[in-house]
Amino acid sequence: MAKMKKAAFVIGISVILLILIVTMIGVTDESSDEASILKNGSFEKESFSRPAGWIIENADKGTFFFDRQNKADGNQSLLITIGSQSSEGTGALTLKQKISVSDFRGKEINISGKLKAEGAELGVFIAGTGVEAEHLVKAGVSDDFTEFSYSEAIPLNTYELYMVLMTFSKPNGKLWLDDIAIEPLQQPASGSSENGNSGIVTDKINTLGWQDSPYISRDGNRLYFMYTQLNCIDMVKGNLNIKGPPRAGHHFNPGKDDSDLYVAYKQPDGHWGNITNLPFNTMYADHSGMPNKTNTVFYFARGETPEHLDDDIYVVYKNKDGIWGKAKNLGSPINTRHVEDNPHISYDEKTLYFESNRPGGRGGFDIYSCELEASGKWSSPVNMGPVINTSEDESQIWMNDKGTECYFNRTNSKKGDTQIYFSRKDAKNRWMPVQHLDVGLPLVGEASFTADGNTLYFASVSPVDETITIMYAEKKKDGSWGKPKPVD
Repeated sequence: MAKMKKAAFVIGISVILLILIVTMIGVTDESSDEASILKNGSFEKESFSRPAGWIIENADKGTFFFDRQNKADGNQSLLITIGSQSSEGTGALTLKQKISVSDFRGKEINISGKLKAEGAELGVFIAGTGVEAEHLVKAGVSDDFTEFSYSEAIPLNTYELYMVLMTFSKPNGKLWLDDIAIEPLQQPASGSSENGNSGIVTDKINTLGWQDSPYISRDGNRLYFMYTQLNCIDMVKGNLNIKGPPRAGHHFNPGKDDSDLYVAYKQPDGHWGNITNLPFNTMYADHSGMPNKTNTVFYFARGETPEHLDDDIYVVYKNKDGIWGKAKNLGSPINTRHVEDNPHISYDEKTLYFESNRPGGRGGFDIYSCELEASGKWSSPVNMGPVINTSEDESQIWMNDKGTECYFNRTNSKKGDTQIYFSRKDAKNRWMPVQHLDVGLPLVGEASFTADGNTLYFASVSPVDETITIMYAEKKKDGSWGKPKPVD
């Protein structure tokens, strides 16, 4: 949570700070106790000695009244009177109330109101990760209210929004507030941004966040990947640090891996664009997915749910109207209380491949397959055997259309790296000894190919830059692979 930023006004008069605390990490449901101060633009519904719903700190240092004589509009304003025991220039009263942010995420907002004081200043702050701005309004002794207005962009990953009133005053100071409002000014931004947590929606695939698990469609026109603003290297170290920019539609889950699945579309100029959040994502860790050949069924992994902390495999079907339905956990015998991850559905949709660390394997993670039975149920998973699986970790398999050639990751604990390997079946339908697919990079994995086999997409880890980059390489005439390039 972002720390509250205090004003440093060195003046010998009444000061009130209106602070909006904006906290960034994920999304929660909007608050149900939205303040009436924001519903009707004033304090017209309040009829008690204190504003209802506000958390008040240091309440013994002052009093609140609803003043029907001094008002900007309507029937009354809020009068804050500082007690005589208050020390000059010290914080006397703090009022805090949580408000709904559903209308404010990803938009520019305007904070406005009317102030009357016996020599006072009003500080308006937007404070939080990615937003550091302030605005100062002066109001001298007057019989009239002074209007103020201030705008600031609210990033999409805002998940808590508070209004906080803080007073700094001489003894017996007075201040009136009326017609305070917070209103959205525009729709979410859709332009590009530099890598990093800028608070602006990015149209780039590669960022300082965690993009991973690329899967290229057969025609090469759709690229699926997972994304979270959290940095992957930091997560390995146990730190949940936001470094990537927000993406439209992302499901934030503070303090958790909140990855979502996205699809990017190849544009006429060859670049990737129109990055879209898939509609069956949740606030949990949705990742490692692929569609069937007709793009009507989608298999993926989901983790950190209330039912199961480790990853399970899910499937979702497209309805007749072309809208994706609700994702369903594949259940037993595919999913267990252990990790099941990185599903790959065969071209004929009769075989499902995945990785798991369930007991009985040859290493930490092994690759398994199961068959679709006539009943429509999946058979018990079978380990793919000693050619594919070893005492190391094997994961993230990709299979060609005929089921005769597979690519997968294999770790090398002695070298401390991960590489892509492949195997082909012989005339007797047996997997032949694996070979290394060398792309010239130290930490790579998650291979997928276009249907013609000429373009390879994969993920590359850079411990130095602390990023994962989605890359591609093209096959040369001699069968070797060209130099890898980032997708954007």
